[in-house]
Amino acid sequence: MIEAQRRLAVAEHRLRILEGSNRTAIRAFRRIAQEREQLVAARDAAEAGRAIAVGDRQRTMVLNDQLLAQLRESEEARLRLEEENRRLSRPMGSDPIESPAASAAPRHS
Repeated sequence: MIEAQRRLAVAEHRLRILEGSNRTAIRAFRRIAQEREQLVAARDAAEAGRAIAVGDRQRTMVLNDQLLAQLRESEEARLRLEEENRRLSRPMGSDPIESPAASAAPRHS
């Protein structure tokens, strides 16, 4: 009977140790699960931020392309106007576009 009581006491002691270990393991598991949730939330936020940045970059590229097209058109228009001003600033009769007959013809006012 004494041996049975000793074995029972040892078993109860081991059970208390296991219960303590289980509580420690449960706390550790909860802490790890909470850290995992925080990491998942941080990852999701980073992915959302990256998606926004990619969208902003694509919109900026489209706007830049539109501006470049407008600048090219403006540059072409500027070159045409400069050429017209050069042509208009030449003395009458020196313009290769004007025919000699057109410049010699009398003008009616």
